[in-house]
Amino acid sequence: MNLPSEAYEIIIAVILVSVAMTLVSYITKGSRNFRSSRNKKARKQF
Repeated sequence: MNLPSEAYEIIIAVILVSVAMTLVSYITKGSRNFRSSRNKKARKQF
């Protein structure tokens, strides 16, 4: 079963997206205080 090049590109894209999501979740967990203070400022504007 030989996958076409498009299938490999889709698989690579999915892997990159999953890695990016894990990095984003790790960064947001590390800087949760900054994020919460930013959300408070945004709520005050409304």
